[in-house]
Amino acid sequence: MATIDAQDLRERIGRFRVLIIGRRNAGKTTILQKVCNTTDQPEIYDAKGNKIDAAIVNASLKRGNHDITNEMIFKSTPYFVFHDSCGFEAGTEEEFEKMKKFVSERTHAKKLEERIHAIWYCIPMGDRSRLFQQSEEKFFLQCDTGRVPVVVVFTKFEALRPVAYGQIKKQLQGISKEECSKRITQRVEELFLNTGVLNKLCKPENRAHYKSYVRLENMSQPNTDCSTLLECTTLTLDNEELRLCLLSTQQSNLELCIKCAVITLIDRTHQLFGRSNYDDYQYDIAKWFAHIKYVSALMSPQPMLMIPMPRCYSPLDRRKCVPLMVSHHQSVLTIVAAHLLTGVIYLVAIFWQVTEIERDDIIRVLRPLAAKESLSTAAVSRIIQVGLATIIVLEYSAFLPNNKKDLKPIELAVAYYLKSPTAVVVEKGAEEISRGGYDREELGKKILEFILENRLPKDSMTEKVDDA
Repeated sequence: MATIDAQDLRERIGRFRVLIIGRRNAGKTTILQKVCNTTDQPEIYDAKGNKIDAAIVNASLKRGNHDITNEMIFKSTPYFVFHDSCGFEAGTEEEFEKMKKFVSERTHAKKLEERIHAIWYCIPMGDRSRLFQQSEEKFFLQCDTGRVPVVVVFTKFEALRPVAYGQIKKQLQGISKEECSKRITQRVEELFLNTGVLNKLCKPENRAHYKSYVRLENMSQPNTDCSTLLECTTLTLDNEELRLCLLSTQQSNLELCIKCAVITLIDRTHQLFGRSNYDDYQYDIAKWFAHIKYVSALMSPQPMLMIPMPRCYSPLDRRKCVPLMVSHHQSVLTIVAAHLLTGVIYLVAIFWQVTEIERDDIIRVLRPLAAKESLSTAAVSRIIQVGLATIIVLEYSAFLPNNKKDLKPIELAVAYYLKSPTAVVVEKGAEEISRGGYDREELGKKILEFILENRLPKDSMTEKVDDA
């Protein structure tokens, strides 16, 4: 079997690189700690990879000096690297120009691993009258972020609730706690929209590539996290490889896997009119589901260590990335020696067609979903139907036991789906959706809503799988 795994992709890209921007006391450090699931402070490295003593960094900050090229890395999550603007709103014009130059260079770098992959711009909600200051206006008007998405993070959002309560407290007398909470929430929404900040972010003359926003509250409490920020960032990435890489850090988020797969489905409705071969389509959907990870061993029955070759360009189409297999029991010298045989192994692997086996295995298991007869002959309806069926089956298979680490759970899920009433519902639903005349955003919402409402039931799973 083979690998659908972002590990080799992370090795090629290096780490997911984020620039975090915002005023002092906007809660940036807390956000990074929540993202990396730690309370520790990050380690600091200069642009050449040399570790910098934290005391030196703090002393430099006190003197008003800050190097945005420095990298912050948390031991708990080493596949993230962060750059901090360090509150440039209080700095000089020179400080702003340094930040602007850094953004321009890192968003347009030729090598993907050297680029900034996302920008988080933090705006605290503590003072609504000073929400969008000159520093924010300058950044969005003047900083060219290219195709790198800017996600605006409204921090300390809980600060709006006491304001909302104070404005409507007379109206809350004599009503239930539930209704009271509902009205306060509605008032918070009104206060937020009335700031006009969203309109300012969307000005056509802005050069920063604003894509979306999230609202974080009570981040100082231990039971909060930044999953919404990570999810939002994943979905705003235009680069599919980066989306796969970031998704791999959130493997337990199955709903996010579904949302990424829906993007592939929508893309195909615009690209594959009239095509009857769904192999690539289903394969592209399958790669978003993190539970499908299978590593092949060429010959040895021993536990194996996969060593990716440097010629790896795609996480799934590994025709340019042939793995060397070395036993865990072998020495480091053996591994080094194995690398010297790269050319020979590469040629042998071409004849063995190792990569075609992994792709064919996945396609073979999912193909019955595309082969199922349909009442509709419309291309768009068929594309939607196959996509819906594939996503629903893969989501269901994630809950099935897989002790042998093979594709058996997916085979069982496919068989169960084809016998279930859900298959008929999907066929009718695809036909209805295809005739809806939705734009891209509406289509995405409609398809996601349909999938979440028609997931295969998880109750008595063992009994149903045995029947299949």
